[in-house]
Amino acid sequence: MPYFAGENIVSQSPIEGGIQISGAQYKAGMDALLSGKLVTVVGGFQIKEPSPPEVEPEPEPGPPEAEDVDAEHDRRATVGRVFEVAGYGSIALEGSLRTQTVLLALKDTARDLQAAGVTDPVLFFTDRDNGDHNLTPDQVVDLVDQGKAYMQALHEAKRAIKAMEAIPPDYADDGRWPAA
Repeated sequence: MPYFAGENIVSQSPIEGGIQISGAQYKAGMDALLSGKLVTVVGGFQIKEPSPPEVEPEPEPGPPEAEDVDAEHDRRATVGRVFEVAGYGSIALEGSLRTQTVLLALKDTARDLQAAGVTDPVLFFTDRDNGDHNLTPDQVVDLVDQGKAYMQALHEAKRAIKAMEAIPPDYADDGRWPAA
């Protein structure tokens, strides 16, 4: 029985542009095609490994856009920073909207307690690093005011970068943002 091969095909019927092959070559060609290899007849019957797929290079990043600056602002706000509270020490805050809301409510309670003359550490707060703190009303007000000032500084840095004629490639450099 005659066998034939063409480019990536083996057959028991003649193939236009193909060549006649042996039964052993037919079997080897079938096995090759089933295993993902290539059959070629250029220069005679041959089985070849397929070429590795062409990997398209990553596109060069375009110039930074306002959304990139917004994302950097949000990342820095969420990470937060450590604040030094007068008469207490260090407290790490993160700036999620949830934490900002909790802190503003805590400050409201602290003001009520200040008005009532309370000076003891009666306000409980868990920080970014899961540390627990019992703070005085004055310490809560101090902490929240520092946090608000930091968030405002972040916002001002974001606005300044976005107001530039072209957003610089190093927009995320620490030197362009308030110290964390």
